Amino acid sequence: MFASNLEKAIQTFLPEIKSALSALIGVLGGALGDMLIFILSLAIAAGFMTYSEKITASLKTIAVRAAGTNASHWTSLIAATIKSVLLGVVGVAAIQALLIGAGFFVFGVPAAGLLTLLLIILCIAQLPALIAVLPVIIYMYLTQDATTATLFTVWVGIGSLSDNVLKPMLMGRGVAVPMPIILIGAIGGMMYYGMTGLFLGAVILAIWYELFVFWIKLEKQEATEASIPPQQGAISSEKSDT
Repeated sequence: MFASNLEKAIQTFLPEIKSALSALIGVLGGALGDMLIFILSLAIAAGFMTYSEKITASLKTIAVRAAGTNASHWTSLIAATIKSVLLGVVGVAAIQALLIGAGFFVFGVPAAGLLTLLLIILCIAQLPALIAVLPVIIYMYLTQDATTATLFTVWVGIGSLSDNVLKPMLMGRGVAVPMPIILIGAIGGMMYYGMTGLFLGAVILAIWYELFVFWIKLEKQEATEASIPPQQGAISSEKSDT
């Protein structure tokens, strides 16, 4: 109909054409908006990195002024937690996806690039890499000889299990907070707030943990001070003053 009578075809399928055009414009508009946000984010990040030392000093000063001397420790904890999540979640996900993706390309798996991108998303979301790898292993056994398929299975199997070794090595480095606390915070934050929550959840849970430990220590300190007789406490105070 489009080849023989274009005008009639357009009139006949006008609702479908409008719907398709609207969907296409929506997709293009969304992609353009995401691209602009990405460029703006890079520009803001570049500004932060250029003046990082001055900004850090200013933020610590403001934090201490607002919340007391302990706030200096909180700001350092936040920075260390974000770095830990970046290395332990995003970094490990990228390494794991590259290891398995290299196997896809070496063994000639169709759509290897698309599968690698899917792996990165799954690994960042802390989902098992086997979700994407297992169907490919089955495909290799159906289309390749047993030796090739077995070598491929060993390769991607090692890559799928590599996070069990890499996460304890990278996550929690430079942070006094236990690694499971950071991991749980990152996963929970991502479930509720997406990529931003990946970092926000870990920071909130890490600070909550530090406050909890501080509260426990404060309770013990108060109990210890309460158990010291007043006279002995005064003598101890005089000795410390001396």
